[in-house]
Amino acid sequence: MTLQYLILRDAAFAVVGTGANLANQRVVMQIGDTDVSFAAAVGAGA
Repeated sequence: MTLQYLILRDAAFAVVGTGANLANQRVVMQIGDTDVSFAAAVGAGA
């Protein structure tokens, strides 16, 4: 594996991970501000 490949792979992983995290946060914020939604978010790893 070349250095350029590793940089591209890690950058792509960072973009996908950031997008998934932001989408998960949006879903949690849409659910509401209750104890149940907080527990569900913690359980989901948000």
